[in-house]
Amino acid sequence: MQRDPLGFFQRARNHYGELFTLPFGTALARTVWVCDPVLVEQIIAAPAEELEAASANAILRPLVGDGSTLLLAGEEHADRRRLLAPEFDHARLAADRAEITEKAASELRSWRTGEVIALWSWARRVTMEIMLETVFGIGSGSRRERLAAGLSDIVERSGSLAMLIPRLRLDLGRLSPWGRFLRRRAAVDELLYAEIAARRAEPLLELRQDILSLAIRAVYPNGRTLTDTEIRDEIMTLIIAGNQTTAGGLAWALELLLRHPLELARVREDLQSGSEAYLEAAIEEALRLRTPLFGIGREAVVDYPLGRFTIPRGTGIAVPLLLVYRSPALYRDPARYKPRRYLEAGAQRPAWVPFGAGIRSCIGEGFARLQIGVLLREILQTAELELVDPNPGRMRLKAGALVVPEREVLVRVGARAGAQQAPAASALSPAIPGSR
Repeated sequence: MQRDPLGFFQRARNHYGELFTLPFGTALARTVWVCDPVLVEQIIAAPAEELEAASANAILRPLVGDGSTLLLAGEEHADRRRLLAPEFDHARLAADRAEITEKAASELRSWRTGEVIALWSWARRVTMEIMLETVFGIGSGSRRERLAAGLSDIVERSGSLAMLIPRLRLDLGRLSPWGRFLRRRAAVDELLYAEIAARRAEPLLELRQDILSLAIRAVYPNGRTLTDTEIRDEIMTLIIAGNQTTAGGLAWALELLLRHPLELARVREDLQSGSEAYLEAAIEEALRLRTPLFGIGREAVVDYPLGRFTIPRGTGIAVPLLLVYRSPALYRDPARYKPRRYLEAGAQRPAWVPFGAGIRSCIGEGFARLQIGVLLREILQTAELELVDPNPGRMRLKAGALVVPEREVLVRVGARAGAQQAPAASALSPAIPGSR
């Protein structure tokens, strides 16, 4: 499954049907995987008293901690979402747009004709820098560099089977994979708690608008504020769940456009006219075919009827999104990269592709779409790129959930003659859902 997630689940579905059981996929001992999009929509819309995400998401506990929104349930989860929602409102996104645009322009000015860029490494770095500026309000300097290096290292070290199968989490010393992960996590925690302490002592805390400062100032209706541990866990959630998926969405969107020159030309032509409709469609299609987050999970809180089966209480339920998003029940020519499908008259798509829906929809959807849209727009208007290797690699999983290519994607910077600056765009104006 790690080496070939799409092929693995295609074979499993073809052999066992639309529902089958595996001993992994959530933090629960037994997990039913569901491939039927009609049943998936039922799962996503189910109320928390029937299906709950917190126990299933506990597989991420070593990364995000107990205080993460991902691991909260019931009213506690709903209250935390309401508390954090202002951090992702439209006013904040409008301010973030200018910062992201400037960051993109600065990055592109450093590119030189003939230079070869490792696309995924670049996407992770630039989105991490944007995230740290937005989350911590830290500009350039050694503090940001240490945080960026530590957080990136944590994600890389979490890509073992132990993240997918909890019983393999054995600390056999500093040279063992899990032991190295735990020690690097402790080092990153030290940096995070130092930032939290420094920010609490900041004389101008009330004037700061970064997410860390907003989280420190946030107050529940009963007057309670977040503890340092809760803030640390929410920050880790934003970095791990937000940065890695955003970087993946950006890299996949650009790679797919480079592999489809006609679609790339259509996006650029639309941008020149002052529209971003085709750019948005290209991003939407990339997020469908190469969804950065492989799956979602729930726990059956009750004996849960699902199709012709009843899922026993306490059983995990998981959805292989990478497979479900290719269902012919949802899309015509589902395996084809076809951005214009979203612009055709009467075009419809499930509201839960790819950011979920309901009480577990992604709270950072707006910020993720903003980053991907602005960065991709600036690249396409400014640079000419070509793939060094025209042969696409297979998809694989990292950290048990992130969809990445089996090898780094290299792109070469070319000279783009006669490029014109497109009119200032209204830029993607996404809705703001919640936290998966």
